[in-house]
Amino acid sequence: MIAVLLAGSAAGQRRPAARDAFDLVRGGLSIRLRHAVGPESRHLWLEALNLAALIGPIVLLLMELTRATGTADAALRGFASLQDVLRSLITALPYGLMALLAWLGRRRSAALCAWAWVVLYTWLALNPGLGVLPFNVFDGVPPIDLLTPSLLVLRACLVAVTLTLAPAPGPAPVGTRRLLTWTAVALATLVASTYVPGAGLALPLSLLAVLATAALRSPSGRRAVIALFPLVAVEGVWGQAAVALPVAAAFSAAVLALIAWLAREGRAPSAPGGTPG
Repeated sequence: MIAVLLAGSAAGQRRPAARDAFDLVRGGLSIRLRHAVGPESRHLWLEALNLAALIGPIVLLLMELTRATGTADAALRGFASLQDVLRSLITALPYGLMALLAWLGRRRSAALCAWAWVVLYTWLALNPGLGVLPFNVFDGVPPIDLLTPSLLVLRACLVAVTLTLAPAPGPAPVGTRRLLTWTAVALATLVASTYVPGAGLALPLSLLAVLATAALRSPSGRRAVIALFPLVAVEGVWGQAAVALPVAAAFSAAVLALIAWLAREGRAPSAPGGTPG
């Protein structure tokens, strides 16, 4: 391609003109973009949306189980009660039920469960004195912090929206055995990170890097990462200013709406050029 650009250039010119180079890069990006979001890639976006609808509740289930494990460890050392352990499990069970229903192909039941949990979660967030959600309550007085409960509700909303948009949530194309294996590894890593001194976020971030690398190797995996990015973005809002919440909510809504639009029909017309990237 460089030789073609230099064929019509002046004698002695060893580099293509800036305009020619720009046109070449623009053309390549345009072709790549058409392959990524064109009609032939709709089935890949559909697979990604279905996979993200299952992985979303699994991710939140693992996070809540990790918190429950920490509470159980505190109870064994005498710093928490059995009631605290049971309360910490309350927020994990709904996500487990959503994941199970989605895995079994009962999309409507999973979506209905997710939206019911959003309503209940909102009520629990408005009543932090109950001690169910991970708030710090001193002398029966909950902290004046609207950002934390709002983020918890937003996470539940994202899962509910994804389950509603996905027509057939399931482990394909990852496969049931592989997804179960990665789920077990993720749970073990998250639990271990709470016990290994000085581990902090090193273990979870290392696992996230490995999972992202594996996902980026396939076209549907790359799209699933994009579909799950709103959930990751919400986690990044923790500790930020309250203005970050509506920004994260708007960004998440835009991403999910775009993916749902790209996944429409979900069938790729026969076209040359191989599998879209």
